Amino acid sequence: MSGGPFTYDYDTVVQVGGVRASDVTVSRTDCSVCDVCLEEMLCSSCGVCFECMSYCTSCVEEVYFVVPDLPPQTTTVVLMNGNGSSPALPFTVLPSLDTGFWWHTGDSSWDSAHTGHTGFWFDTGVSATSQ
Repeated sequence: MSGGPFTYDYDTVVQVGGVRASDVTVSRTDCSVCDVCLEEMLCSSCGVCFECMSYCTSCVEEVYFVVPDLPPQTTTVVLMNGNGSSPALPFTVLPSLDTGFWWHTGDSSWDSAHTGHTGFWFDTGVSATSQ
């Protein structure tokens, strides 16, 4: 999710369809000059600060999260942090895909007939280190 103003991992909550998302990570890139300007000009992080606009154009703010285990549906996503809350934004939950390997399922067998898993992690976009 891109946007802003975002804050920190510890004060950021994402809810999908009213269910709290896990593994929330906030990424702010090239924002330090913007942050200093906003502080020096006594501007609100949520408001428009004309004095700092040119310093803030390079700031990229993103939030990453794991979607809760919900049935496929069209729902909403809401982000809350120290600055307040976003409006409820439209969000589509897609059906989960087979993750392919035992380290995603808790099964210690490599035998696909035993586990019922036939795909590979690269089919789903899930990395082997995600769990």
